[in-house]
Amino acid sequence: KVPAGKPLNEFAFEGKAQNAAFAHKVIAETHEFWKALIRSDKPALNTDTFVADAAHKADQCAFNALPGQHP
Repeated sequence: KVPAGKPLNEFAFEGKAQNAAFAHKVIAETHEFWKALIRSDKPALNTDTFVADAAHKADQCAFNALPGQHP
């Protein structure tokens, strides 16, 4: 459905559907980027996490204290 008076949505790849192999490739690439971010010693953003091989381990006590610090 298209709302009255609105243009059709335009999707990537000129609106052409991609196959499963393409989707799997994108997912694999994204996962590698995520792993690199989580394992980085100097990430560009806070990456505290409970993931086993993460460079910055999360502290449950610190996480529990956050809601009280930001009412």
